[in-house]
Amino acid sequence: EVGTTEAGYYLVMEYIEGDTLARVLARAASSGAKVSPSIIARVMLDALAGLHAAHELVDPAGQPLHLVHRDCSPQNILVGVDGVARLTDFGVARARGCLVQTHAGMLKGKLSYMAPEQLKGGDIDRRVDVFTAGIVAWELLAHKRLFAGESDARIYNALMTAPIPQLKGHVPELPD
Repeated sequence: EVGTTEAGYYLVMEYIEGDTLARVLARAASSGAKVSPSIIARVMLDALAGLHAAHELVDPAGQPLHLVHRDCSPQNILVGVDGVARLTDFGVARARGCLVQTHAGMLKGKLSYMAPEQLKGGDIDRRVDVFTAGIVAWELLAHKRLFAGESDARIYNALMTAPIPQLKGHVPELPD
């Protein structure tokens, strides 16, 4: 909830007891454990539900906001102790027709989790969030980064030109 009082504006957010998906994965990796595919599926279903809710937002007149998160990554997915994952940090989100626009050519989000359309700097829509969620799911199941490199230029090149490797080649035990 956002509101105002005589003292100024306030923002009320739900407190989530838990941790980011990135930290959960780091702890699992440091202990040699792997997160099971069924838990990964649950986390991704929750994150996708959050993206869908954001994508379906409308203004007070009922007009779609065309909100795009632009930064769906393991650092922005919270896993609560209640077992529910939540998408957070809409700080770089963009709504079509909003009053404050990102400057042309300015990238927002984490490079390794961007869709090619986002990297090109053109108009984007909810599909960039779906692409990014696919990157996160691929990495969770493969236990490795999909787009990694020693430099931003190498990551950019991989995102723009490299074919996405088949997940089954990295995780042969996954069912068909």
